[in-house]
Amino acid sequence: MSTQWKAWLMALGISAFATGCGESPDTAGTSPATPPPPAAPSQPASTTPVAEAPKAVAADVPKAAEQVKTATQETVAQVKDAAAAAASAAESTFNDLVAQVKKLIADGKGSEAVQVLTTGLSGLKLTDSQQKVIDDLKVKAQELISKKGLDAAKGAVGNLLKPKSSN
Repeated sequence: MSTQWKAWLMALGISAFATGCGESPDTAGTSPATPPPPAAPSQPASTTPVAEAPKAVAADVPKAAEQVKTATQETVAQVKDAAAAAASAAESTFNDLVAQVKKLIADGKGSEAVQVLTTGLSGLKLTDSQQKVIDDLKVKAQELISKKGLDAAKGAVGNLLKPKSSN
C-alpha cells in the first residue's frame, strides 16, 4: 500500500475517532427523549472543531510517518546487531572447540577428541567450510584411535612371541 494511501486512511481513522459516534459531551448519557441543545447560529459549520479535526490530523500524518520510519530503522539496526553478535558468538564457540580437539589429538587422546566433537557440536549450525574442518578433525581422531589400537595389538602379539625368561 502506498504511503499516500496509508496517510489518508490514518487521517480518516483519526478523524472518525475524534468525532466519536455522533455524540457530543453534552448528549452523552442523556435519554433519547431529550433533544440535544441547538447549535449556536453564529458559528458556521466549516469552522467547527469537528470540521477542523481532519485537517489537523492530516497535518500530523507526515510527522507520525517519520516517527514510524525512524522506529522501524532503529529496530532493524537492533536486529542486525543481535544477529551479528550471535554469529560472532557461534564462531567463537566453533574456534574454541576446534582448538580443544586439535590439542587432544596432539596429546594422543583420539577418543576424547571424538567425544568433545560429538558433544560440542550439538546445537551449532555449521557452514560448509566449518563442516569440512570438523570432518578432517574426525578423520584424524579416528586414525589416532586406530593407530593406538593397532600398536596395542602389536604389543600384545609381540609379548606372546617373546621367550619367557627364567629367574
